[in-house]
Amino acid sequence: MTPTERRNLATSLRLRARDSDRDGVCEVLDAARGTGQLSEDEHRARLESAATARTLGDLDRLVRDLQVPRELSNAVPAPPRDRSMRWIAALGIAAVLTVGGAVVLTQSGEDAPSAAPGVAAVDAESSDLLTLTEMNRLFDTLEQKLGGLEVDELRVYPERADIVRPVPGKPGRSERYSYEIESGSPTFDGPDDGGTRTPTVPVDLAELRPNLPKLIGLVRGIEQSVAVPNPDSVHLSIDRDRSVDIPAVEILASNQDIAANGWLTIGFDGEILEVRRADQ
Repeated sequence: MTPTERRNLATSLRLRARDSDRDGVCEVLDAARGTGQLSEDEHRARLESAATARTLGDLDRLVRDLQVPRELSNAVPAPPRDRSMRWIAALGIAAVLTVGGAVVLTQSGEDAPSAAPGVAAVDAESSDLLTLTEMNRLFDTLEQKLGGLEVDELRVYPERADIVRPVPGKPGRSERYSYEIESGSPTFDGPDDGGTRTPTVPVDLAELRPNLPKLIGLVRGIEQSVAVPNPDSVHLSIDRDRSVDIPAVEILASNQDIAANGWLTIGFDGEILEVRRADQ
């Protein structure tokens, strides 16, 4: 892709989405669920994100790893011979985007695009923790291994999770566990001594679980929400928000190359509590 094409692409993806663009993406998501590309939970999470998408870039991230069904192919231009380039297929269903008279393209790999560095691809074979499927599996493991979902703190990165919780029967002491996934296989280690425990009321992850689809939808759109382009790191920090004394989740994103950092905080009920954008 030439520098001019990259500039045109970046400009087009920042354009505000129309209702027809959102409807087109929802049509592709419905078809992807029907063909088994998306689970029910993934489909629901992406629909929620599509309904609130502000830009064409927000919408593109929801469909860039999907195959467009044959019955919708007439609405999508044929891809160029160079398979390292692909059309923004789903957006083409609603309307073929043009910038300066040229059809907008986006860069990808041979068969499927990859997510931004540090951001989980929803259906990746390697399994990233920042997906609905893997978050549910993490919660299942914690409940099975620890006998419940009460923790002092849970930090979730694409490749691992760190857990801190009170030591049963030992007030004032904490213990640490680690959870990692490699090639789809999870490992759970611990406990390790977590030292003196800061007095606090544990949070119950069971209260968050019904809103995991919304949480993952927000993770998928964090780049736009906090104005951190191409984040090289995205992770979750789940504990008790000391400023308002309620359980909360922080979604943090950063791009070290441009020194950009931002975060979004939601309560366990899914309500957005705070947004700190890098451009503010």
